[in-house]
Amino acid sequence: MGAPRPLLFACSLAALLASAAPAWAQGSLTPRTLKRTVDTVVLDGSACGKAKGAKISQIRLYTCRGGYMTPITYQIDEVDPSGIFCWNRGEKDRRRRDNDRGGFDANDQLVFLARDIGDRALPHQLAMVPGAIGFQEIEITDPISKGKGWVYIFLFQRTFIPGRPSLDLTSLKVRKHADDSRTHYWYGESFLFHNDKSRKNAVRATYAGLAAPGTRDYRGVPNIVDSTQVKAVVSFMWVTLTRQSDDIRVNIGGYIDGPLRVVAENMLKVHLALGFWVSAPNSYLILWRNKMSMPTNADNPVNLDESDDSSYTLCVDMNKNAKGLYFYNSHNKTPVAIDGKMSAAEQQLNTTYPDYNVVYGAQGGLISKFVIPPFLAKRKRSKLVYLDDATHERNEESAEFQKGAFGYNGYVMDMRGLKKGTYPGDYVVWYAPPGFKPGDEIQYVNEYDHPLVGKATAVQR
Repeated sequence: MGAPRPLLFACSLAALLASAAPAWAQGSLTPRTLKRTVDTVVLDGSACGKAKGAKISQIRLYTCRGGYMTPITYQIDEVDPSGIFCWNRGEKDRRRRDNDRGGFDANDQLVFLARDIGDRALPHQLAMVPGAIGFQEIEITDPISKGKGWVYIFLFQRTFIPGRPSLDLTSLKVRKHADDSRTHYWYGESFLFHNDKSRKNAVRATYAGLAAPGTRDYRGVPNIVDSTQVKAVVSFMWVTLTRQSDDIRVNIGGYIDGPLRVVAENMLKVHLALGFWVSAPNSYLILWRNKMSMPTNADNPVNLDESDDSSYTLCVDMNKNAKGLYFYNSHNKTPVAIDGKMSAAEQQLNTTYPDYNVVYGAQGGLISKFVIPPFLAKRKRSKLVYLDDATHERNEESAEFQKGAFGYNGYVMDMRGLKKGTYPGDYVVWYAPPGFKPGDEIQYVNEYDHPLVGKATAVQR
């Protein structure tokens, strides 16, 4: 036989090198195909297979990257049997403990970032985690594209529990003032907002700033928000009442402040009249690394009149620093310029109740979504609110901190004839970093409308 052909020799050499390569260099069983990165994933303990029932203190979360098992940032928030979060911060009388002695129950919540999800690990890679006495593989699926990725819940013996990544992307700081009012500073991964000019409403943003990419430095960052604005008109028993932003009290009760989200008790209360109060039982304020959400159960204590006006308006008033930004939404895809003057395009905006609103520019983007019961969203009087007028002055009682309305935008909900009862809703604002462009909002909105799905696989030990 003659000498081996160069091509065959090269192939044989490559095969030999591959067989001799160390285990860590052999990739993974299945590479990640999940494309989504802005999402935060929340899984109940019931979706975590054999990890359910383990001691929370002995759990760590890992992902497979480049052939290595790597620890990732996560948090586990405990929920008691009644479905209430176990607050470990805030006023002492609001704090509560679970009755499971630190166990990972079916209703507890595991939180981690989509961007940290990795490949499906090979068996020998799973065996490379020192001190582990067990693990559970969790498969994450995008319900839209069907892309997949994997994370691994490892359980460790008490005598050898590894440390955790020090990354902390969210925090709540509270400053008490002499008059017992409080400023709440809400920090995300790259944004900050606070309520300092409206201290009796913990979530009424009177400042919002986006830090430069890759930093958490807010010094010198322009404030692009004057304040959020709320107006409620309620007609019942032949009486019409109007309540404005300063009439609404939102206090923080107990809360959890973890590395990936802050979950706080929303203690909202609004007095109507004649001893009737609107409250929000079992409602929350949740700060994530890139958004703020307010899942709320609004308790309507009376039947509202059918014929007279009853409505709820929720808007954000941008300030003069918003000049040069642009607005568009789910029904108006062509951006309009915010410059303090209502252009023809702005006057002709489709005011159908939007799925979301967007304000964006060099600073980044603010995407808002006001989720209300579908039967209310379909009403003709439920609609978009938009105004771009630098000369505008409100003659309402609600405080305005800066003259003008620059890209003032939001939502009106028609509540005529609403029956007594409790109605669920949510208000979400995403803070997108610089580099945002039209179309990018879909990846954020999909986080809410089509959340990533997680399930425990049969791979466990």
